[in-house]
Amino acid sequence: MKRTIFFLLLTAVLLAGCSPKVTVDMLTSEYGPVSTSEVMVLLPTDSVPQPAETIGKVSVTDNGLSVGGNFTQVVGLAVRATANSGGNILRLDEHRDPNAWTSIHRVWGTMMHTDNPTTDSLAYSPSRMQQLQSLALGVKTDETEGIGKRRYAQQQGSVKVSVGPSITTSRIYTTMSGDYQSGLTGIGAGLSITNIGDKSYGWGIDMYGSRTSVSMPYGYSGQSRIKESFTLFHLGPSFVVASRFAEKARFDASLGAGVGVYTSDGQTEAGLGLRASLGIEVMVTERLGIGLDVVRQVSYFRKPEELKRLIKETYGFQQLAFLFGVRFYR
Repeated sequence: MKRTIFFLLLTAVLLAGCSPKVTVDMLTSEYGPVSTSEVMVLLPTDSVPQPAETIGKVSVTDNGLSVGGNFTQVVGLAVRATANSGGNILRLDEHRDPNAWTSIHRVWGTMMHTDNPTTDSLAYSPSRMQQLQSLALGVKTDETEGIGKRRYAQQQGSVKVSVGPSITTSRIYTTMSGDYQSGLTGIGAGLSITNIGDKSYGWGIDMYGSRTSVSMPYGYSGQSRIKESFTLFHLGPSFVVASRFAEKARFDASLGAGVGVYTSDGQTEAGLGLRASLGIEVMVTERLGIGLDVVRQVSYFRKPEELKRLIKETYGFQQLAFLFGVRFYR
């Protein structure tokens, strides 16, 4: 019995995680719930019955793991949220088709209430859904004062391209007697592709590379120095969270693991790469942002036999990078 209950609860959690995210922003809770069959579904070009009071906003978007969100389903979720909020008019302000970043339709709408009778032909029904689906839904920005700030959307798909200084915080041993250097600076670059839900979480893939120069002793006496360099590379998936904290500003954080590669003087080693980042950005437009990522990159490699006595700590590299760049959103 306990096992059955456990699997039922697990199934419910998985189904909830796969459902599109419904977000409601209420202006008033004056009205009680109504039946979904009483809710008129309008396009931006349709006339709104007067008088009508705007009671809030609703959106149905990808939560990062959503599946099975066709047009009828997501509009149905928006209608249900409108009815539960006491609205009997839903104006669909914006609609976006599935694309390479998400498999579901997404809609944004305005919820309204009128005391006048609603028009049956425009009310939520299978025939009305077919009619709406055959029409092109345009993009409309917020026009009603008091609804909130203009939506600089929490974009669900993004590409980050950034570059900046890197600091190797781990020890770089330069002699077999144990001499080492630390705090070496270099140049780092990153490319991150993410798919997140609206103001939520999701997954991404990160690429990071850096090049650092180090001064090594040269010659029999060791008094001469020669410049050598090493490169680090990371590639792997990551878990990403993001949120907007101002009208045109947002932050994101990621944690990932993948393959770490070290190259120096023709020698290449592969091992485990771990990556954590914290970013902040300012939206220049709804599709373009600029920002800063603070990246902690750690790479572990198999310790060579000749270094096992010399180096007691874990063999690898730790870097801190400050990457400036641009973010492109769909």
